[in-house]
Amino acid sequence: MRISLRILAVSLTLFTAFPAGSALAGPATDALATCLVKAVSNEDRVVLMQWIFSTMARHPGVAQLSNITPEQRVDINRNGGALFTRLLTADCTLETRKAVLDDGQNALSSAFNVLGGTAMDGLMADPAVQVSLGDLADYIDQNRLKAVFGVPGQKPAAAPAAISDAKGAETAKTVPVAEAKAGGTKPVETAASK
Repeated sequence: MRISLRILAVSLTLFTAFPAGSALAGPATDALATCLVKAVSNEDRVVLMQWIFSTMARHPGVAQLSNITPEQRVDINRNGGALFTRLLTADCTLETRKAVLDDGQNALSSAFNVLGGTAMDGLMADPAVQVSLGDLADYIDQNRLKAVFGVPGQKPAAAPAAISDAKGAETAKTVPVAEAKAGGTKPVETAASK
């Protein structure tokens, strides 16, 4: 069975768009996914993370946040292409062939979903990324979350309603933690969070 380069490119691109694993994956696809994950080194994971980042950075909603030069993009794609070629034609040749024969062209995207998931796990486990994830918590209204989830053993209260300011824009009844820290004040509690 001949694999179309267009289908392969789409499969490689789509593997970051879906959760790791697939309900459509058969045993041969699972074996390919296992082979791919075992075949990549830590350096390969960096190449994969760079390729994922570079690809996602082309989206108009985030493109202005990236300063990847055209030369860097060529290098990233060259390294990614070499990695994908090695994985499919050297490291996991038999598994690739069997997965495509048994499960069809979707086997590639399913297997690469799993590989992409492991790369994202590595990305998210980095200490600097963990700090950034923690920074997000400064801007999450904990009182509103408490109102939704409640206290263990108690029924959750209704979520506090947003109020409108003079211009009709909705504003929360609480001061975000980050603002409270910056202003030296404490977050305001709602009745539902007490």
